[in-house]
Amino acid sequence: MQISIQGPTTERITLDVTSGESIQSIKQMLQDKKSYPKDQQRLSLNNAPLEDDHFLSDYDIRSGTVLSLRIDLKVYLHLIDGKICSFVVEPEENIEDLKQRINKKLGIPVNAQHIIHRGIQLENNLSLSFYVFDKNTHNIMIKLRGY
Repeated sequence: MQISIQGPTTERITLDVTSGESIQSIKQMLQDKKSYPKDQQRLSLNNAPLEDDHFLSDYDIRSGTVLSLRIDLKVYLHLIDGKICSFVVEPEENIEDLKQRINKKLGIPVNAQHIIHRGIQLENNLSLSFYVFDKNTHNIMIKLRGY
């Protein structure tokens, strides 16, 4: 049977599967086909998460079913003092939320953070996906005002 995966972009991925396939094996197929790391994939059906150790048949998934795929991003923050800190983020997360997480983890005030990626300062009200990240691991530098 064939199922479709609605990816993190507008692309829809078609897979040939059996009802006995595990969710983990579907993630492996996606990794093989699209290079999405298995451990960063989140599959869901009608907004309900699918567990790795369950099978398509457990969720009554049939030919023609469309699953949703979300990819968590691993972001490495390079601080001016040379330290590197990592965060797992969702592409839809906005920059302001990331700054709040940085503040909570590192104690750096939100208004002192200037997050730069590829030479562009990221705007608080925009999402990470707005900046068209094209890989699953990203290096982002934080410049700090007054530090």
